[in-house]
Amino acid sequence: MKRIMEMTAAMTVGICLAVMVAGCGNSEDGWFPTKLGDHIFAGNSDELTNPFFPAKAGDVINFAGTSGDFIGDRYTWTFTAGPSVQGVKTLQEDCTYTVFGGTPAPAFASLLAQDVQGNVHILANRNEAGQWVPSGVAAGKAATLIMITLPATGDVFHPDESTSGSVISTNEVKPGYPGLLHTRMTTSGDAPDVYDDYWLIGVGQVLSEWTLGDGTGGTWTRLPD
Repeated sequence: MKRIMEMTAAMTVGICLAVMVAGCGNSEDGWFPTKLGDHIFAGNSDELTNPFFPAKAGDVINFAGTSGDFIGDRYTWTFTAGPSVQGVKTLQEDCTYTVFGGTPAPAFASLLAQDVQGNVHILANRNEAGQWVPSGVAAGKAATLIMITLPATGDVFHPDESTSGSVISTNEVKPGYPGLLHTRMTTSGDAPDVYDDYWLIGVGQVLSEWTLGDGTGGTWTRLPD
């Protein structure tokens, strides 16, 4: 019995060291590490601390269309505490789109979680029926990531099964924004949508350039908090 207790204690220490960026949980807070696929999620997986995608419950981020077909339009990301997915705490992201002069309409909703390495996963998306559909490691598949840890030029990722992402540059210069991370997401199909996103370390996305398969396009600029 003593040997079993020693082995159990050693395993617990090992797990805690593996997720030390988040601290080790105990019976008081009800948290224990959860592994989905090859990724480990800690008890604070709903607090996004990735320097290029920091977010927490209560955050609201607004973007305004500043060029092309989107001038005057707006879209908004609203973050709230999400339901757990297979024991992993999530941050719910709701996006609404507002056409100039119109009222906000839902665009999409996703459940996000950060693993102990700092990758930001999409664990579920809400369908038109209002149901959460597991994605990536929550569905037993390859990780669906919106932001990776320590991105380097040439890195690839997949926000969903039909969209490919890549890191174009880690030091892109835009007016008023030096040293931006530039990622590009491209949907599949004969007329793909292309999203060039620009991220400022410590802030998150500040610009997004859309070239859509229907021929429309334009630039979105993040508004001050």
